[in-house]
Amino acid sequence: MKKQIVINKGLSEVRIAILEDNDLVELMVERPNDEKIIGSIYKGKIVKILHPIKGLFIDIGMGQDAFLHFNDVSYGANFNAYNDDYPPNVDKKLKGKGGEIRKGLSLYHGQKIIVQAIKEPIGNKGVRVTSEVTLPGRYLVLIPGVEAINVSRKIHQFKEKKRLKNLLSSLLPPNFGVIVRTEAEAQDEEILKKDLQDLLDTWGKIQSRIDDEKPIDIIHEDNEISSSVIRDIFRDNIDRVVIDNKKLYKEILSYVKEISPHLVEKVEHYKSKKPIFEDFGVERQILESHSKAVNCGNGGVYVIIEQTEALVSIDVNSGKFLSNKNSDINSLKVNLLAAKEIAKQLRLRDLGGLIVIDFIDMLDRKNRDALYEGFKNELSRDRAKWSMSEISRFGLIELARQRERESLFHSMSDICPLCIGKGRVPTKESILTQIEIWLATFKEHSSEKSLKLIVNQSTKDFLTAGLKSVRLQLMFKFFLRIDIEVNDKLYDSQFKFFSKKTNQDLTAKYGQTFLPEHHQDYA
Repeated sequence: MKKQIVINKGLSEVRIAILEDNDLVELMVERPNDEKIIGSIYKGKIVKILHPIKGLFIDIGMGQDAFLHFNDVSYGANFNAYNDDYPPNVDKKLKGKGGEIRKGLSLYHGQKIIVQAIKEPIGNKGVRVTSEVTLPGRYLVLIPGVEAINVSRKIHQFKEKKRLKNLLSSLLPPNFGVIVRTEAEAQDEEILKKDLQDLLDTWGKIQSRIDDEKPIDIIHEDNEISSSVIRDIFRDNIDRVVIDNKKLYKEILSYVKEISPHLVEKVEHYKSKKPIFEDFGVERQILESHSKAVNCGNGGVYVIIEQTEALVSIDVNSGKFLSNKNSDINSLKVNLLAAKEIAKQLRLRDLGGLIVIDFIDMLDRKNRDALYEGFKNELSRDRAKWSMSEISRFGLIELARQRERESLFHSMSDICPLCIGKGRVPTKESILTQIEIWLATFKEHSSEKSLKLIVNQSTKDFLTAGLKSVRLQLMFKFFLRIDIEVNDKLYDSQFKFFSKKTNQDLTAKYGQTFLPEHHQDYA
């Protein structure tokens, strides 16, 4: 299987695509002004202790309080890391199988606490946090306050596991533990020692910020997505990493030279005038990922994906697929085609929580078992944690999946002010990315130097705000004169380009917008 990481840097966002045999399987979007939540560490304060739901609410300086489940309360030093004293009426419930607080940990309203974000907020739910802080490196994950060494299950050889444990035991200072990542296998002492020292230095800086005067504050942000992808995913099984921005290319190249010099030759700078996501076929697949209906690539089989606050429902439809007179065998083939596409869509859209899949009914137990094993095999490529039920007598599979980040649907769309949240529209940054793609395609095929851009008032305000406006940046980037006119009949997600010379509408000739002329839900 050919695996590639393709990185596109625009004016408003960095997009990272992971391709397997040219199929888009993961897409991450990072914007400079967005706070990096997952992996960030906060100084917070307990504002509520709710035993009925077995959790705490922590004020970490966001609009919504973070949620800390009793099971995520650490016994380590971070819990009472910077409290001077305790009031006499502390809450000392024991933590047993029911999920109560551990013996010896004192909890009270107003108590200070160090927590780390493990799940992004979604809807009206706040950030999910843990008090067991971890710092990921290329080869190791540092765990302050816990003296333990755990080795990745993917390292199978007993001798190698023993070597790594003995080595880390000699290197670790007191009151620290580590998780040894798969990438550490066969690495020599100096490489692991450097990775460990970098993590210890980072923890030292975090500790110095803990002692600052601010009682509620963010004290550590994880790496930018592009760096964390290189750290966590770029390994020997990746064929190449391609970046279309020279500055970002140099930064990533420098980072790879430091952590994995043997992979430097796989890092490439994309120099073609054609937009990189267009060249790799990614742009088309992103647009398709916004649709509820997804074709499974054979005989009309398709699935319908519906996201709600409570769960994600997926319905499998056979279309006109017919490959066998035996209806049960035919249903098995349809279900296996759908299972492959569903596993891909879960990764691409980063769907999390409870997922219910309605496969086509099959009577034969062997066929049901074949579907279960086939679907489990497809899910094995997923980096996220997941748990799957057996097929019910109604043909349903229930799947719980831990979301890695904000879903693609939410990261690339905003609540529509016209429908008040019933549908979705692209973000201004995503619209700008589409305009950039259109202009790059136009420049590739035309020598014309002047264009007229027609948008609604809201989009015009976004493009022209400030002295160094987005419009001026686009003009300098593409060496074009761009005049903007307003047409409030257009939706936020629509734009039109006209030739200044001939007044011809060029929009469809060199690209497409998110929505057609008539109104439809963006979903």
